[in-house]
Amino acid sequence: MNNITPKPNNSYINLLKNKNVLSWSLYDIADTVYFVGILGLFFPLWITEDMGGNDGTVAFTLSVSITITLFLSPVIGAMSDNSVKRKYYLCSMTFLCIIALFTLGNFNLMTSLTTVSISVITMYLAGIVYNALLLEVSTKDNVGLIAGIGSSIGYIGAIGIVAFSIFFVDDLGYIFGFKSTAIFMLISTIPIFLLMKEKPKDFVSPGIVNITLSAFKQIFVTIKSVSKHNPAVIVLITKFFYSCSLNGALMFIVLYGTETAGFNAKYVYIVYALALLIAIPFAIIWGKWIDSIGVVITIKINLVIMVCLLAIGALIPELDLANKEIYWALLGILAGIVTPGLWVSDRPLLVLVSPQNQIGEFFGFHGLVGRLSAILATFSWGFIVTTLSFGQQTAVIFLSLCSVFALISIMFLRQE
Repeated sequence: MNNITPKPNNSYINLLKNKNVLSWSLYDIADTVYFVGILGLFFPLWITEDMGGNDGTVAFTLSVSITITLFLSPVIGAMSDNSVKRKYYLCSMTFLCIIALFTLGNFNLMTSLTTVSISVITMYLAGIVYNALLLEVSTKDNVGLIAGIGSSIGYIGAIGIVAFSIFFVDDLGYIFGFKSTAIFMLISTIPIFLLMKEKPKDFVSPGIVNITLSAFKQIFVTIKSVSKHNPAVIVLITKFFYSCSLNGALMFIVLYGTETAGFNAKYVYIVYALALLIAIPFAIIWGKWIDSIGVVITIKINLVIMVCLLAIGALIPELDLANKEIYWALLGILAGIVTPGLWVSDRPLLVLVSPQNQIGEFFGFHGLVGRLSAILATFSWGFIVTTLSFGQQTAVIFLSLCSVFALISIMFLRQE
């Protein structure tokens, strides 16, 4: 059935003619515009500029939200494995996130933070199911390319939301940005709901209650199983540290660029857009490299770049440079190269080391590790900047060290 699994030698254009690949890739727009537009741009500045909050308010809200997903992510992964249609989980959680975004602007600070938390929780959980659906649209030979296609299309959406913020949100406000992003997410979610046809499964669903009870029991079985699978342990440790670097950088780059580096918000947005523009072709390039030179080597290359990028970024405010804007733009270009490299490698790396019949569970645990890293990134930013008053530069140095630890960890994994 070619409409379900694409041929390994298909070209980029032919792959997109496949409804499963196309609808899966288009959903990456919803995922990317949420994390770039809502968490990266609008939410931090809305809280600090309009709602009277600070770095700690933003960071600790995200930290608590992601902590909740920490307990739910393995359950969702196991439940999706026992579901006839994974896409129903994906779309339901995404629609809940969209509803939450539409209600923002009508409440006080605490209620607004709670509403944002709901959107964070549902979107993070949706990501687990989305990752597992990669197996529905790819083969071992083209998993890297298809992951790259999804990421590149997602980056197109990200550029759109950044450009949208430059031209409209500055004048119409962050609430307008929240609601507009929700509309973009809805449009890009509809295709996967209507078009994706999942592979037939050889079981009868035991029902939601039994699935839930089984999923809680399966958490401990999965932990035991993963712990015995050394390659998976190495991958998850690596994932933990580089995700900490990426999550921290993506969530707080706008605050760092405006408050510490000293640039105006519009310039930071423009460089952000430049990075995203560069990321589009590099998502495809890294995807092809994964299929040719291997995902492990690809990640090593990107981690070296990431360490240097964050270290230099932390030093920029201290350097006596005549044209800091140029150096900030150069860092944006490097970010546009390395970020898709790590994101595109993320899913194929886990597929490489995971048993085929446990992929949903491993992705659930993979999501749990991602939540742990996001908790560390957000909590450490708030703790370092607000509680300890060490400043944002120290927080960026900490993120750089996380990339160093990831690089050390991946050295123990061999390409299979």
